[in-house]
Amino acid sequence: MRCRDATPLLSAALDDELAPDERQALTVHVATCARCHDEQRAYERLRAQLRVGEPIAVDLVPALRAQLDDRHVLVDLEPERATRRPRRARVAGVIALVAALIAALVVVVRRPAPVRVATRPAPVIPQLRAPGTASLLLAWTTGGLPADATARTRAIVGVRAVTEVRGTELLLTGEHDADGHARLHLPAGATIPLDALAIDPATYARDVPGKAAAVVRALPPDGALLGATSARLRGIGVGGTLTFGGTTLRVTGVVADSLVGAAEIVVRDDGPMAVPTPRFLLVAYRGDRSDLETAIRVALQQPVRFRAPGETPYLRQGDAVLPQAIVKARFGEFWYRRAGDGLVTIDPAWIARNIVTIDVTGLGPIRVNRGIASALKTALDDAGLHSTTSPVGFEAEPLTARLELSRHTWGIGIALPGAATSRPATIAALARAGFRWGGLWLNRSPDYFEWVGSATP
Repeated sequence: MRCRDATPLLSAALDDELAPDERQALTVHVATCARCHDEQRAYERLRAQLRVGEPIAVDLVPALRAQLDDRHVLVDLEPERATRRPRRARVAGVIALVAALIAALVVVVRRPAPVRVATRPAPVIPQLRAPGTASLLLAWTTGGLPADATARTRAIVGVRAVTEVRGTELLLTGEHDADGHARLHLPAGATIPLDALAIDPATYARDVPGKAAAVVRALPPDGALLGATSARLRGIGVGGTLTFGGTTLRVTGVVADSLVGAAEIVVRDDGPMAVPTPRFLLVAYRGDRSDLETAIRVALQQPVRFRAPGETPYLRQGDAVLPQAIVKARFGEFWYRRAGDGLVTIDPAWIARNIVTIDVTGLGPIRVNRGIASALKTALDDAGLHSTTSPVGFEAEPLTARLELSRHTWGIGIALPGAATSRPATIAALARAGFRWGGLWLNRSPDYFEWVGSATP
């Protein structure tokens, strides 16, 4: 194995996604190549850094003041009042004050009390979970699951239940609130893309906690659920309707983003909307997780990414980047129109408000979203990249080979030229600015970075 063959495999080795022969060859090469050995250690350090949570800053001053107030050790530092007390009285007052302070300090020294720091309680975020004493595991693959993935996984020893979730992008053409008022007016031929999941309500509801399970279980064939962020974006709730060409669905419930993978809309997999691609499995199991992961990889015969509740904000496919609903909440929503040759026209008003050009030393001009422009320019200037090939930022991509818009269309994805883009120093500089490297994805894209907002795993 040569260095040029080993370099693309280094990050894959960290995720245990190499075939046995590839891992053996890489191990032998790294053991004899100082350059690749150092590169491997740099990737390990970078991965560890990206998994460190952000510190929480706590202001101790209000808490200290509160403790002093509780002990009645108060010192008046205001200017002396206009009405003065006699000198003897002032001296006596000072003596009394000093005595009180000394007594208070003695009490504090002899009987120290812990500082009470008032902190805001963390919000309780509902999580999917397996019923009973079973554990839950998400499994997804790039490009969709094999057609018989559910049956293969269900046959594994220790698996108690499997829920298959399908996904696609549905094209919204109209919407009305519960009173029948139209809330969407699009130009002719224009649509708004919605990130959609399709479920079997009965099986999916098994993993949903609390009252939300009944809402999921009651989803009718012509109904739709909205994630909480999607409902805010749409401005409609239960009783509203969404139209996709010739099909109209009723909104029958709004549920927490964390319970539906932050999908914009959830429909039945046997409903009128066609959602053909199986995206991920929710596997309820008992036993050892590592054994289950190995068995699923063998059963599906391709690289698989696994996540458990709490390891990622949203249990869904493609969890290395932000769900589309969260992207829209941050950067706005646009309509697009697709021509017969696959070329895409984006809402020009949205482009005018959001897309700007930055000039990066060594790379030249790049069109990106206004919201990330400053951070991206600083990071790229710090990285010191140089190339005669222009980077690709904002781009209304043709949809001839794909059915969904990429994040280039929002101006928050950027493809950088040159081998230096995969070096740890470049990855770290962009990570500090909130960009995640595509080289760590299950479907690796070593020249691609996408804004996710923070350096979280």
